[in-house]
Parts: sequence; structure tokens; C-alpha cells
Amino acid sequence: MASSSSLQGAAEKSVISNLGEIAKTIQCRFSCGGSLPQVDNVTIHYTKKPRDYNALTLPGDVTEDKNLPMFLEACSTASFGIGSQTVTDPTYRDALKLDPDCFTADFELANTTILGSIASIMAVGSSIRAELYKLNVYSTGGHFKAHVDTPRSPEMFGSLVVSLPSQFTGGALVTRHQRHTITFDWSSSPTTTQWAAFYSDVEHEVLPVTSGHRFTLTYNLYTLSACHPVSLDVTTSPLHKELQAALKTPHFMREGGTLGFFCRYRYIECESDEFLKFREAPFLKGEDMIIYRVAKSLGLSVQLKAICGGYDDN
Repeated sequence: MASSSSLQGAAEKSVISNLGEIAKTIQCRFSCGGSLPQVDNVTIHYTKKPRDYNALTLPGDVTEDKNLPMFLEACSTASFGIGSQTVTDPTYRDALKLDPDCFTADFELANTTILGSIASIMAVGSSIRAELYKLNVYSTGGHFKAHVDTPRSPEMFGSLVVSLPSQFTGGALVTRHQRHTITFDWSSSPTTTQWAAFYSDVEHEVLPVTSGHRFTLTYNLYTLSACHPVSLDVTTSPLHKELQAALKTPHFMREGGTLGFFCRYRYIECESDEFLKFREAPFLKGEDMIIYRVAKSLGLSVQLKAICGGYDDN
């Protein structure tokens, strides 16, 4: 006859196994997107020399725009990162760019609902700060093979790409994570401003543009400090209910112990004190943030351990 301690141990293992299986069912969006219902023409003021600005207005048939050659001449070849190096290779990435100090665009991200949508849909743990990174142009044949971005700090969690209204075909943005794929095809709405956001460790690529010119603004996305938390209701989560029930069981881990969950996403390598400096761990995202908030809501002490790895490309 089995002893009470062995029965208790078997029951405890069953509960822990069940918690692990429930945690696996938590699903959040690793990328999301949308369109802006009413957007006026977007004018890009650009320069190749200081204080010598010209303008290109979208949408429109920019192929026939007399300002297009001058605009393309003002651009430079878009590069990408491999490890610590920045390189250009048109077989891997064929695109042009303008750095933020070389242009302005009368598109105001702060006047849209995009950042709020990202925080809600992608389960980001705090408010979001967006930093304009580049303006990119993919002309006919332009593409960017599958790659993963390099976060520039622990607070950087993802990227936002805003597709400005223009006439083109092809050029779909494809995002992939853990055998799941989400594709954003903006070519069917040439008069609409559209957008997509994705986590930094999500593989993504730009398929070849087959005609026209694809104009995008790219932003780096950062979480703000713990004083700007975003409310996430985790009390209805199956994991919350199961863990709460387990904690109410008198003999469940009565001598204490540790429950461990692997993160679904990768995070930038950093020292442990920097990794843990935020009380509310706003750098966590998606399913990782949900599990963290469930544990905190039930009064558990949460310890984060970093298993750091490298990133592929920029």
C-alpha cells in the first residue's frame, strides 16, 4: 500500500504537470497590425544637403512624379547587421533609406491609436515609447530576406513598421514565431496608411516588390518604467484559476519550493541587476508577461533568471 507521502508526491507532480500544460495554452499575438481609417496625404520633406529640403507627397503615382528621381538620389543603400558588423548586400537586402536627420514626414504617430493597440494586443507590460529609426524605400525587386532584429537595450521589445500610402505590388511583410506565420500585405490599399508591429526576436522578411515603390517608416519600440504599467486582467486566465486552486490545497508544496516556466521569447543579454531592476518587469512580453502577472496577482515571489543568447541580424 502506498504511503501518504508518496501519494502526496504523486498528486503534487500531477498538479505541477497540469500547470505546465495550461501555461502552454496561453496564446498572445507576436505581431499585430491595422490601418488608419482617415489619413490625409503624407508629405515627406527630405534633404541631401543641410537646409536644402525638397518634398514628395504620397499617395499618388510617384513613378510619374518628377520629384521621385531626386528623392531616390537623396537616399542611401540600406544596410543590416550581422553580429557587431553593419554590411550592405543587395542579394540579402535591396532597399534604400533615409535617416531621421535627413527627412521629416507629416505623419504624427502620437495622434493615432497605434501604440495603445500594440500594448493591448501584444500584452506589453507598460506604456510604449516609439523612436523613429528609418524611412525605407523598396522599389521594384526590392526585398529583405528573413532575419531577426537586434534590440538596443533591455527596454526595447519590438519594432513598428508604418506603410505610407503608395502604389505598389508585392512587398508583403511576413512574420514568424514558433512555427506560426502572420503576413501583412499592404499592396491592395494604395491610398491607406497601414502598420504592423512585432517583437524583436520574431523572424520577419519583406517579400520582393513586383512593381511600384513601397515607402515605410520604421520605429523602435521601448517599454517605459514601472510607473507606467498597463492593466492586464489575468484573473480570468485558466492558469490563474488552476494555480489559485493549487495554492489553497493544504498539502501542495507545504515545505515551499519553486515553480519554473521557460520564457517563450528571447531578451537582450545584460547583467542580472539590470535585468531585474524594474519592479513590474515591463521588459517581459506576451505569454511571459501573462505568467508573471498571474504569479504576482496571487502573492507569489517571482525570481527571473536570464539564460542569454545572441541575435542574428539587425
